Amino acid sequence: MEPLTDEEYRQKIAAFVENAHGHAKHCARSAVRHMIRALKLKDDDPEMAAFRALTAEEEAASALFHSLKRHRYKLSEQLKPRDHIQKASVYPFFLAVEGMLAKGVPREANPQLEIDESGVRPQIRIKVRDHDKEGILRWVYPVPPLHFNIHIDNKLTDFSEELTDLASRRNAKTIIDYVRRRANRRNQLLFASDKGVPNIEGIDEFVSEQNKITYAILSVFLMVDPYPKKQNFVEQCLNAFLKMLKLFPKEFSV
Repeated sequence: MEPLTDEEYRQKIAAFVENAHGHAKHCARSAVRHMIRALKLKDDDPEMAAFRALTAEEEAASALFHSLKRHRYKLSEQLKPRDHIQKASVYPFFLAVEGMLAKGVPREANPQLEIDESGVRPQIRIKVRDHDKEGILRWVYPVPPLHFNIHIDNKLTDFSEELTDLASRRNAKTIIDYVRRRANRRNQLLFASDKGVPNIEGIDEFVSEQNKITYAILSVFLMVDPYPKKQNFVEQCLNAFLKMLKLFPKEFSV
């Protein structure tokens, strides 16, 4: 089967969102809607297109938060779907996780996202190469897709090193400074400053990047929402995410 184009992949994600549940489903649908509107507006009203594209990212993050709460992941009560800083933190956290995986996962494993439409309900799954009992390298599919852990030196990683590196590359003192800057982008699009009225340049690149971000978050959402079983890597990441935001209770340990 021919690999999907980016646009075909996003169309399928948008369709899969309709199978989600509760408040999370509506947030995910809203994310898709805002992104579609942003793409239509970018030539005529670039500032509003950018605003909708940023809102799409936040709605996708809200969908993930609501799903974690619905499945009652430990400490998910700390998540606030209306908190702009928390929502602006999701994608930078994903980048830190991606950076750690790029360094720590053997190249031969070659992990990939894949859309599986063979069952009654289509799903997103992860495939990774691993050796079977005979030592042959084969594709394996974790079920649920995020039910594994990542250890470094026999300890669960909290991605702190990658988060620090990310902040440094974004010219921020800390990761919190960086996500606060991200969270403030919406205000910068709406309100005049001492330098004048808002004016955005490079709208095509901006909306394209936000499109990628929004659907990346929705992809993770769709690997969480369908599964009532609490997935180990989801718990590991939630703990590390709250630690990043300094919301992780001292009585727990990552």
